[in-house]
Amino acid sequence: MEVSLKQVPMSDLHPFALLSDGGGSKANDDLEELVPRHVAIRSLDLYAMGVEARWCAPFIIYTDSHPDPVGACGFKGAPEDGEVEIGYGVLPLMQGKGIATLAVHALLIMAFNEDTCSSVLATINPINVASRRVAEKLGFVEQESFDDEDGETLVRWRCQASPHPTELLNLAAGAR
Repeated sequence: MEVSLKQVPMSDLHPFALLSDGGGSKANDDLEELVPRHVAIRSLDLYAMGVEARWCAPFIIYTDSHPDPVGACGFKGAPEDGEVEIGYGVLPLMQGKGIATLAVHALLIMAFNEDTCSSVLATINPINVASRRVAEKLGFVEQESFDDEDGETLVRWRCQASPHPTELLNLAAGAR
């Protein structure tokens, strides 16, 4: 299976982010299933502060075996001090097929192709075994745990850029 990522245009996020919770058209409900409203708002806020769209607009995940979008992923801002954070999610019916692993792999390649990025972070709830497995397969290393503003315990994972880019490709090939 192959995945492709299509970045959501900022203009598509703006109307969605202005909707009240629980309201909207069928198209916006579909977008909300893939890209939570708070992600759209964060993306627009970062873009308004001058962050390039490639670092803040989410990507919709497609596969070659399914005609509809199957998930979303993206960066949570531009790299700072050599680090960038990612987020990702796959629709429940499409989970367990390696889609998240392939999508995160694509984000790693994008990030590590930048001179300004030497490490990628992912924040994962420790009970989310599938997400932990994605991180492990792609060479992320578990870091510190912390409580977020809602009191939820989360764990930060870090993936360092390899001095040999083919290692990342080989790692993902073996992770499927």
